[in-house]
Amino acid sequence: MIAFADRSMVPALKELWKLSFGDPEGYIDLFLNTASGIRNAGGCRREKVAGMLFLLPITVITPLGEMDARYIYGVATIRIS
Repeated sequence: MIAFADRSMVPALKELWKLSFGDPEGYIDLFLNTASGIRNAGGCRREKVAGMLFLLPITVITPLGEMDARYIYGVATIRIS
């Protein structure tokens, strides 16, 4: 199942982030706790977080004008057997 994550998934998302990217805990906390306007989709299998991606809001400027968009960031998956 893929759904937008809620606060109850934060510990599992932090663990997956650390395993996938090796960033220090301080950076992970800063990103998850202070970033506003970010949507996160979490994939679940057997009631465990199996994947994540973050959608960061951006504005794309083109010759035709400005468009709201999302930048895909922090994509990771893990195998759950």
